[in-house]
This record gives sequence, structure tokens and C-alpha cells, in this order.
Amino acid sequence: MFASHPDNDTRLQEVVKAAGKVQNAEDRPPNRDLYLSHINGLPVGDSRAQGVVRGSRFYHADLGITLAFPTGWIVDNQRSKVVAYTEAKDAVMTVSAEAPPPGMAPKEFLGRMLQGVTTTEAAPLQVNSLDGYRAVVRSMTLPWGNQGPANVAVVYYNNLAYIFQGSTRQAAGLSGFEPVFLSSVKTFRRLKDNEFTVAEPDRIRVIQATRQTNIEQLAQKSPIKKYPAERLRLLNDLYPDKEPTPGQKLKVVE
Repeated sequence: MFASHPDNDTRLQEVVKAAGKVQNAEDRPPNRDLYLSHINGLPVGDSRAQGVVRGSRFYHADLGITLAFPTGWIVDNQRSKVVAYTEAKDAVMTVSAEAPPPGMAPKEFLGRMLQGVTTTEAAPLQVNSLDGYRAVVRSMTLPWGNQGPANVAVVYYNNLAYIFQGSTRQAAGLSGFEPVFLSSVKTFRRLKDNEFTVAEPDRIRVIQATRQTNIEQLAQKSPIKKYPAERLRLLNDLYPDKEPTPGQKLKVVE
């Protein structure tokens, strides 16, 4: 369809022409109830394998860990790392993990990761009975593309090295940011037994509407962060302003 040649219009006409020759005399029933039974419980958004964000706290059930970022920061759970930043995007923290070489202590791991970059304030770190090491890097490439100082730390848990990096857009702001950075690092800990349910992803749930059911009330209880009412209406073919009828099966997120 999007090959470089022939041109897109010609290829589009070829696809439409070919599709017009397809014969399909099969008459399938809607099977809506069967479909709803299949998607009931389907994860929505972040998966258990990737971890989930609840407010400013990150949970990962498979790794058995949790940590918190400063209140009000935006937390972006990416494929290989968690990135948190201020609304003004003038301070950033990232957290990633990798397996350290056998027998390598946190200090040596951090030194190998920085590959001889000049550091200051290097010191051992204890985080909720877990061994770690921290330092201030004098100059490295920052998320904004410029060079500047940054806070770095590594904490060992369950055969993984958790790597923390924190920086500010302006170098002068790093000293004031350092206590915030270390405060977040020190929230890193093992999951408690009663937190594993919190670490589960949000899921589709199928409910049956009553006379009292309305989208705004469902939206208030929904974990959907942005435009929950609008998204619930889209999810149930009720957009832009329809309400469910009594007895109607609805898809909600819980």
C-alpha cells in the first residue's frame, strides 16, 4: 500500500479493485455477549510485565519493587525505563535496571557505567536495607541535549542493579534538586504482600446498567486519567453525549 512505486494513488486503486473481487456470503451473528465475555478482565494500559503507575508511585509486581517520585511530577512508564519530570520539564529523573556482572559491587558497577567520567560526592548508599552507591557527575549529556552535571545512583535488589539518574535543565539548579533526587531513591523498596494487588494493571470489566447508571458517575470511579467520561462513551458507542439504557451491558475500566 505504501511502497515507493507505483505511486500511492495507483496502488490504492489496485487494492480497492482486488478487495472488490472477494466473495463473502457468510452471514455471521453479532455474538456481542460472547465477545464481551472474552474481553472481560482484559488489561488496559500498562501491563503487569511493564509495571503500573498509581499517582506518583511506580509498582512492578513481577520484579517485586516500588518507588515514588515527587508529588505533582509526570510519570512516563516506558518500555525499558521509567521517566519522571516536572510539569515545566526543568528537572528529570530516570530509572532503569540491568543485571550486574557476578560479584561486582555497586561502587564498581557505577564506575564501569560512568566509564571514567569525573565524579564528586561519591559515597555508599543504603536504601531500605539494600546496598547501593551514589555520585554526582560533573558533566554528561542531559535529556535536553546540553552538557551538565547530574545525580546518579545504583541500588541492588534481587540480582538486578537499579540505575537512577537525575538532572536539571540549568546546572545551577542541581544542588537544590539533589535532596529531591535522593528522597525519591530512598523510597525504592520491596513490595509488601498487600501491595501486589495494587501493582496489577487496570482491566476491562463488563457490567449491566441500571436505571441509576450514568457515565459521569462511572467516570468519577474510573482510573482513566484523561477525559474518563469521553473515553467511556467511546468505549460503549455512546459518544458524544448518550447515556446507557437499563439492562445494557457496559465496558468500564477498573
